Amino acid sequence: MSVLVYSVMDKASERYFTDRKVDPNENALNWGAILRFDVRFWVVSFLCMTYYSGVIPFIAFANDFLKDTYHYNDHDAAIYSGIVILASMVLSPILGKFLDCVGYRPYFVVLGSLMILPAHLMLAFTNITPLFPIILIGLSFSMVPGCLWPSIPLLCEKSETATAYGLMTAIQNAGLALTNIAAGRIANSSYREALIFFVCMDLIGLAFGFLLVYTDNYKGSTLCMASGATKATIEEREERN
Repeated sequence: MSVLVYSVMDKASERYFTDRKVDPNENALNWGAILRFDVRFWVVSFLCMTYYSGVIPFIAFANDFLKDTYHYNDHDAAIYSGIVILASMVLSPILGKFLDCVGYRPYFVVLGSLMILPAHLMLAFTNITPLFPIILIGLSFSMVPGCLWPSIPLLCEKSETATAYGLMTAIQNAGLALTNIAAGRIANSSYREALIFFVCMDLIGLAFGFLLVYTDNYKGSTLCMASGATKATIEEREERN
């Protein structure tokens, strides 16, 4: 049903873009582009993989973790574990607009990575209510993806964007396939050890975040620009080509 609604909306919106010239190669798979991708693309892709590896597997076992560790019933456990997705649903558009206005995406990636790290540590080593750390995870999950995915058009030519998004998704899913298996096996033994595993993923993601800050500063701070400046930069790049 959602696909049908989206299809109708997409078709209806075409009349507002009559002056847009459609490049037939814009959405084509471009294997040669992989060799030309900016180093920041690879940092963003592997950061995405490691960051999601600390969130998605946690959401998968959060219900059982909350019931076994905090003795919540099914209803309460579902509400608490759903906070991560609910926060992302509500806050992502707001934070996305904010990030477009202020820029500094690599720095907000680091901030979001720093938010999720103590959340997993609190769940692993303290007995405080899980509400606060889960809210932190939800805030982080709203911020970091909102910085990573919109960065791709800023790093790639228009004809390479579809390939870049496809490759980034493949890298993310490859990592998730492995970490889901690892987290599931570890959780069967100990929830604390599984949370420590997520902390390790958080630390790797944080390291990639700092690397993104460094490489972006070195390469001209494109990802730090606000939306108006980045749009002008993209248009200038297209004119040169």
